[in-house]
Amino acid sequence: MPKGRSRVDVEILQVQVRLGSNRNSALTTMVLERDGLGGGWRLRESLAGAA
Repeated sequence: MPKGRSRVDVEILQVQVRLGSNRNSALTTMVLERDGLGGGWRLRESLAGAA
């Protein structure tokens, strides 16, 4: 839904990272949510070993 078209606007980012420098380590998926008041990001969910 386009921003501003609903009563609640929430920005969500989903990122996948490898922890450390080992290319064979499992991916960790993190879901981040923007804090509407402070503008920072908070961790909403983290799934280790997710692809």
